Amino acid sequence: MQSSIWRMVPYSENMKSAVSNGRFLQTKEKRKPRGREIHMLESQKKANEKWLKANYEQIAFRAPKGTKEEIKAAAAAHGMSMAAYIQAACKEKAEK
Repeated sequence: MQSSIWRMVPYSENMKSAVSNGRFLQTKEKRKPRGREIHMLESQKKANEKWLKANYEQIAFRAPKGTKEEIKAAAAAHGMSMAAYIQAACKEKAEK
């Protein structure tokens, strides 16, 4: 879990959701985890990669330039991710 720290920064009109403190604003920042927390993140990453390898396959293919944007737009129009859209299209084609 990342912890946050408070830091004093010069006042700027563009800064939003900060607490005014005279000429400075207090902003909440995220701090990188240290020590054991990093080790746990690495172990979680390894566990996720192991699970993905055991349960999913990757399929890569090449297509002419512009095809990716066409697929992305069609998938968005159907409220789907590109992967889900391509899977549905392949399944529909296989059933015919």
